[in-house]
Amino acid sequence: PLDYLIRRKGRLSSPTVEGGMFFNARGQDGMPDVQTHFIPFFMDWKGSRYAPGEGFFADVCVCRPKSRGALRLTDQGVSIDFNLLSDPSDLDLLVAGLKRLRVLLKDAGIPGAEGYPGADCLSDAALRAYVKDHCGTAYHPVGTLRMGDGDAPVTPRLAMRGLDNLWVADASVMPHITSANTNAPSMKIGHRAGQMIAKDAA
Repeated sequence: PLDYLIRRKGRLSSPTVEGGMFFNARGQDGMPDVQTHFIPFFMDWKGSRYAPGEGFFADVCVCRPKSRGALRLTDQGVSIDFNLLSDPSDLDLLVAGLKRLRVLLKDAGIPGAEGYPGADCLSDAALRAYVKDHCGTAYHPVGTLRMGDGDAPVTPRLAMRGLDNLWVADASVMPHITSANTNAPSMKIGHRAGQMIAKDAA
């Protein structure tokens, strides 16, 4: 209810994403490979982001995507290509995750009809088309300045190769994305960077 979300003076008291979970997209006993976010807001799918009404939003995210993007410097500036779904296994996993999410929501007894993609979107072909048309990032891109040995642009001590007194301390140094949100790992990278910079720059 709205009064749950609004505090005095109209301030929101909700973190927006009220719940979430990790699960195996195919219902197997293996490690969770997808994440879902549960938002108790009516998210409109017809044009605007929000719309009046009752409902909720739930999505599926690949925990360890295999598709790799690229960042390039061009004459026009920076070119970013997320290259989403370039590895077919990511698309397969999202389709499996959507199908399993539907089962989990039904088993949880959550009332209401599915607004989008809708009850008519059942076949793998239809779900694959839906994912291709609507997938995006979850605001956690990483790895544009990966750290490591060899030709990695950043050393394991977070120093930029080829430049003196320049260190990198954010999610761009991750060689691969973490299995979940990048906020806490980024804070830890910053903490370790402070320790290493203080020692190496002394």
